[in-house]
Amino acid sequence: MKSLLLAALLLPVLAAPAAAHPPYGFAVDEDGNVYFLAFARRKLFRIAPDGEIKRLANLNQVTDREPHSVTLGPDGALYVAATYEPRAWRIPREGGAPREWKLPLPADEPGLAGANLLQLKYTPEAGWLAVLLRSQRGPGGESGQRYWVVTAPPPAANAATPTAPVFRVRHRDGIGAGERRLYASCFAPAPDGSALFTLDADVLRLRSAATRDQGRDNIEVVTTLGQPWGLVHDPKGGLVVADSSRHAIFRVLADGTTRRLAGTGTRGGRNGPGAEAEFDSPHGVAVGPQGRVYVSEYCKIDGRWCHRFRVIAADGTVTRLAVVPGQP
Repeated sequence: MKSLLLAALLLPVLAAPAAAHPPYGFAVDEDGNVYFLAFARRKLFRIAPDGEIKRLANLNQVTDREPHSVTLGPDGALYVAATYEPRAWRIPREGGAPREWKLPLPADEPGLAGANLLQLKYTPEAGWLAVLLRSQRGPGGESGQRYWVVTAPPPAANAATPTAPVFRVRHRDGIGAGERRLYASCFAPAPDGSALFTLDADVLRLRSAATRDQGRDNIEVVTTLGQPWGLVHDPKGGLVVADSSRHAIFRVLADGTTRRLAGTGTRGGRNGPGAEAEFDSPHGVAVGPQGRVYVSEYCKIDGRWCHRFRVIAADGTVTRLAVVPGQP
């Protein structure tokens, strides 16, 4: 397993329309544009590298749930998921009306009946969209909350009806008394689909794909963190993690060692050198062009809840990109 961990962590994230795996709530393209969901407002926005903000889509037209997951697919379109919806939406990168993207799930998996979609991630090398689902039944149809990761190629850009082929189950939670479940907010497939990293509460785990068709994964603990929320692969190797309780951003190396990338550990909004910068419960990370790390925070500024986005440069310097009101 250790060799699998090393290989999976060192896989590069390949250049595609999406330059990085997006974390919870936002994505970054190859030009440094940030696409994010103001979930309380049910709207999709784009932040340009100069900080200019543009609204791309209004999800109020298609759902009354809070949209919380967005990824850029290989066709350049944006794919959006809302809380506990059994479907997703495809939106052109330049903006426009959301089109429903149906999820035809495997009929021979009784545990997937009625499953709700939680998160989407695009894996460039494997060429498929990975979807995290939650159901109220296990693989054998038994009751109890379960998490699943299924994959399928994304629909073609010119498809008349944006539906995907039937998904294949890649990972499913193991069944057993007292066994910990996938932490629904965060997962990161290896770029080639060979493994899956998940955050189970405070523990970062590697789930091998070696036994994915045998009912359960091989699972190995990589490291223990505070309250990690955002998780993304780094093209330089390893993973980048946003730790909300430690108010800092960490890099996890192939041997499980964690190194602080930025943040003093004190809640705040100070910019500057990484060792002096402050974060306020960071919950999302992405890796963009030139190795820059993008961080999202949902915090109060002047008494109002806001989405704050900041950038960590290759030399560790933290700067503010934009602040967007998080409430209507």
